[in-house]
Amino acid sequence: VSHPERGRESAAQQLNPVTLPPRLVSGRGIRLHLPAQVWACFRNQVNEQMSSCSSTKEPVLTAPVRETVEKSPFLALTTLSGDGRPHTIAVAKVKEIRGSDTLVFGVYKMVRTRQNLAETGGLQVVAVNGQAGYRLSGKATATAEEVTLTVDGVEALL
Repeated sequence: VSHPERGRESAAQQLNPVTLPPRLVSGRGIRLHLPAQVWACFRNQVNEQMSSCSSTKEPVLTAPVRETVEKSPFLALTTLSGDGRPHTIAVAKVKEIRGSDTLVFGVYKMVRTRQNLAETGGLQVVAVNGQAGYRLSGKATATAEEVTLTVDGVEALL
């Protein structure tokens, strides 16, 4: 961190902006000269902290969403390959709902699905039952026995 009036700050102040003097934080002319990798790490840490700020985090899978997922006659799962090609499959049901944000699916073949998850990790699930429908998005991992989706977004469709 450099400031026209003060010069270079200590390494500790560079890593922890909370320790900067108030006039540097609110003042003009602050310039950060950090490598792109440091910025990427910083952004990831901020995003993680922002997502875990609230100790009373609302459940992602609310009762209506859970009911729709459980009662849907089939679920559509869509992944993207590393080069951006979508791949959609249909599964008969969700194997398990864990906690307030995780869906588990049993694996029957799913060769391309598991390959895409290894490349990109993104998964969307569409569930429709009667007049209720939802698109669930998040990050997923696959093993030989199951695909586990941690849902970070739910969008009503109907």
